[in-house]
Amino acid sequence: MATNGLVTGLKVFLPVMFCVMLATLIYTIITDGLPEPDRRDVFTPWFATTIVDFYINIVPIAVWIVYKETTWFGSILWAILLVVFGSLTTCVYLFMQLLKLTPQEASEDPMYFLLLRDSFKDGVGLRDKKSLVVTARFVFGALGCVMLGALVYTCLTDGSPFRMELLYPWMVVLLVSFYINVAVLSVWVVYKESSWIIGILWVALLLSLGSFGTSVVIVVQLFRLSPLDPLYLVLVKNTNRAGDMYERTHSAVLPSLLRIILGFRVQTSLIVLSKAKKREQELRRKFEHERVNRILMIYCVDDEKRKEMFSEFGNVTSPKLSEMIWKDDRKETTYIAFAQRKEDSQAHTYRMLGERLYPLVEKHESLHVAKLTGMLAVGDESSRYLAPDGVRRRTQV
Repeated sequence: MATNGLVTGLKVFLPVMFCVMLATLIYTIITDGLPEPDRRDVFTPWFATTIVDFYINIVPIAVWIVYKETTWFGSILWAILLVVFGSLTTCVYLFMQLLKLTPQEASEDPMYFLLLRDSFKDGVGLRDKKSLVVTARFVFGALGCVMLGALVYTCLTDGSPFRMELLYPWMVVLLVSFYINVAVLSVWVVYKESSWIIGILWVALLLSLGSFGTSVVIVVQLFRLSPLDPLYLVLVKNTNRAGDMYERTHSAVLPSLLRIILGFRVQTSLIVLSKAKKREQELRRKFEHERVNRILMIYCVDDEKRKEMFSEFGNVTSPKLSEMIWKDDRKETTYIAFAQRKEDSQAHTYRMLGERLYPLVEKHESLHVAKLTGMLAVGDESSRYLAPDGVRRRTQV
């Protein structure tokens, strides 16, 4: 019921303010003429400061109108009309937007549907685009500083603005237009605040300090937003932004968390692979070291020690090493002699087959090459593992 009353009140207030402004403008033109630039009685220091105040105050209204319009032509046209006719344009545009509200929208939350563009009323829009919140903070902060500087300078050079001689006809026209825009902005400020007391204090700031107060209010509202939020969320209440904030959180924060988690998993996988590779290199070096030590030991120890080393394979008949003739440009050596051929074959396989198997096994199973080579070297019927197919079958088992 209160929301319907707000819509009805605005529909009455805006035409009345339009008529008041239009009547004041026409009356002043008839009685005082046009405000030509060479009229010193019109363009006083405080009149110039009030013009600056007026145009800074319509900046947020102009930004909202540009945002509301779906075409550049409409945005530019309304912005020009706002600059030329001031509060007359504000009243006309707002009244037209009120007429577009459906009965359901007017009964639910008319300010929400009035302020937002049609394409954003369903909660979708510019979420995936770069936010302008930080830029808007800087712009309106700078405008507030400009207005404050103008007020201080004019007070120091021309005295107090509260003088009756300053209320000449065109100053009155400018003030009427200015405070109609202030009244429109005050409705938005009260709507934004959850407490009536805070809302009234903000309105008092707007009425007393003009566009400086407007800039302060807007900057405060912008600082309530995250830099990741779309700029249009400054128009609506925090309660209305619940869904938007939820979607923003899931669209911006969760992907960041996923990137962190995925990055951690990738990093962990790389660490595991690095450790596996390092382990493989260590095993390869160990195998190579043991193989070299075994060969050097066979050649360096005496016959008794060599016989003791090979006695586990059977009855050693001769522990001596004797060189043979050159064959195919390399010198071959005959090794320890055993009483039985099977014992001799096992001993030679244990000592020499590993050296031949290692590169062959490495082609098919590089990770556990050292372990598999040792398993193959001590197995029975070892000669059948010399073929690549045999090694493939063995490693697959």
